[in-house]
Amino acid sequence: MILVVLAGCNQVRSGFRPTFTQEALAGATTLERFEGEPTIRDGVDIQKESDDLRREGWVSVGYTVFAEDFTAEQQLRSLAKEYKAELITRYRVDQRGSSSIVPITTGSGTIFVPSYSSTTTLGAVLWMRNKRIYLSVYGRNLTEQEAAKRNDANGAYIGLIVRGGAAERGGLKEVDIVSSVGGKDIISYADMLRTYHGMHITSIDFRVTRDGQTQTIAIPKDPPTE
Repeated sequence: MILVVLAGCNQVRSGFRPTFTQEALAGATTLERFEGEPTIRDGVDIQKESDDLRREGWVSVGYTVFAEDFTAEQQLRSLAKEYKAELITRYRVDQRGSSSIVPITTGSGTIFVPSYSSTTTLGAVLWMRNKRIYLSVYGRNLTEQEAAKRNDANGAYIGLIVRGGAAERGGLKEVDIVSSVGGKDIISYADMLRTYHGMHITSIDFRVTRDGQTQTIAIPKDPPTE
């Protein structure tokens, strides 16, 4: 029994892949450090549920994969407290079974009996709340297919919008393609963010392509939240 506990004592931590380095996390003044007991929520669709949480302003601190045993939940809570994460979403990743024939020695000799064992692998994502609303979008650069349709590889694809942020209030939509910000053509998703953050005016024009049509919308410029 002692050997089982020792073998599993670091499995959650050893499989943890942080989204931020410790230095970056310590310097992220917009993330809310949670000091209480983290909430564990079991989910089914990791992609959909992660997207929904991001839309509500949650930020992923990292994820881990581990084998289910009686110490796993305690380890998971301990890890979340270390990172001051408020929410843990947990998912069943895989369940494998195996069977074998096991020799059993009895008083009358050796008999062979079938044995079955199963191993369940779980995944978990740690989440913190984000205090800053600001522009609040998740996006990426254009794919080769998207660029080919437009005959232009420049621009930013808007994949997800956080509720209540400047992007939503200004009318930016998910799957929009942004080609210019404040009259300046942009070449990538990072360029879009950098250009928006670098402008010190109350409203910034975004030129977007939506359903094949190009239009200009005004996005408010929120001040940073300290």
